[in-house]
Amino acid sequence: MDRALFSALPAEYKLDLKDEPAGMPIVQRLSAGNLTARLEKLLVSTNYAVFVGLDDKKYSFTKEERELIVQRGKKYFEELEKEFVKQICLKLENAPRDLGTEAAGALGEEDIVAKLEQRIIEVAKYVITAKSETNRITGRIDKSYVEVPEYKYDHETRLAAAKALNERTGSFKGWADDAKGDLNGQLKKQVEEAMNIAHFKDFKVSLLSRPLREWYQQQQEILQLLPASPPNPGTPPEAPLPAK
Repeated sequence: MDRALFSALPAEYKLDLKDEPAGMPIVQRLSAGNLTARLEKLLVSTNYAVFVGLDDKKYSFTKEERELIVQRGKKYFEELEKEFVKQICLKLENAPRDLGTEAAGALGEEDIVAKLEQRIIEVAKYVITAKSETNRITGRIDKSYVEVPEYKYDHETRLAAAKALNERTGSFKGWADDAKGDLNGQLKKQVEEAMNIAHFKDFKVSLLSRPLREWYQQQQEILQLLPASPPNPGTPPEAPLPAK
C-alpha cells in the first residue's frame, strides 16, 4: 500500500517500502538533498564542465557560478518537496474509502482500508505539527517580546492535512476522532507553551502584535477542524484557547 500510494513522500515520513515489485519501475522518494547532490555532480560532469554557447564559443562555469546554481537549486528542491506534500494532502481530503469497505463486506482491524487510514493519520499528524528547525516568529504580547515556532509547512498545507481527517471520506464516520482529539491537545499545548498563556491572568487576542496574531489565528483555524476528545466521566472539559 505504501509503495503504491506514498512512495514518493520525503524520507521523514515512515513508510514500509521493503518489498520492491519485480519487473516494475519503482518511484523513488522525493529528496531535496539527493536532488541537490545530483545537481552538484551534473555541474562538474563532462557535458557541463565545458559547454558551447550560442556564439559557438566554449565556456565553463566559475566556482562562484556553480555555488549560486546549487544554492538556488537547493531552495527549489526544498519547495518542490513541500508542494508535493501539499498536493497529497489536498487529494486525501476528497479520497473516499467506501469502495474498499464494500469489497470486503465489513470493517476490519488489519485490512487494507484500515492500514490506509492509519497512514493518512500519520501523514496528517506530521504535516500539522512539524516545525522549522531554524525559523522563528517574533512579536509582542502586550509589552513582552515572544518567539513562537514557524511550522515546516505553510498554513494551506496544514489546513489540507487537517481536512484530510474529515469524517466524510472515511470508512466510517468516526474513523479519525481519536487522532483529531490527540492533535487538538498536542497543538493546543504547543500554542499555550510558546505564548506563555498560563502566565496571563486575562489573556486576550488584542494583546498580540500583528505577526503573533496572524500565527495565533492560523492555529485556531486548524484547531477548529480538530475537535478535542470528550473528557472522561466526571472530568470537566478543558477550556479552549481564547478566541478574542
